[in-house]
Amino acid sequence: MDAAEFKEKVIPLSGKLFHFARLLLKDHAEAEDSVQEIFLKLWKMRNELEEYSNLEAFAMRVTRNWCLDRLKAKKPVYIESYSLGYDLHSETNNPLKMLENTDQLKALRKHMQTLPEQQQTAIQLRDID
Repeated sequence: MDAAEFKEKVIPLSGKLFHFARLLLKDHAEAEDSVQEIFLKLWKMRNELEEYSNLEAFAMRVTRNWCLDRLKAKKPVYIESYSLGYDLHSETNNPLKMLENTDQLKALRKHMQTLPEQQQTAIQLRDID
């Protein structure tokens, strides 16, 4: 894909990519920066883009993955302590209660894996924010 074809097929997606990035990142400036980085990534792989039948869907997927990576890097979430409401590593916790909570967390994770990917992502994003 040459520069003219890239301008014709990829650049017009900027509005959709920006709105999607802003929805995920909840930050206007960070969404703008992310879209610029995504365009750079797409440009670097321009020779592979013709392999994709739906370029818009591929660009949206790249945007989604990029934004999720940014969110993960920005706010590490410790599921055990967040989900259970206290620090599992505290010496003051009751060992029996800790075991029960660990079992509950394992069951929760098991049930989360049965959800469709989109619902898993929504729950993860909800817990991150």
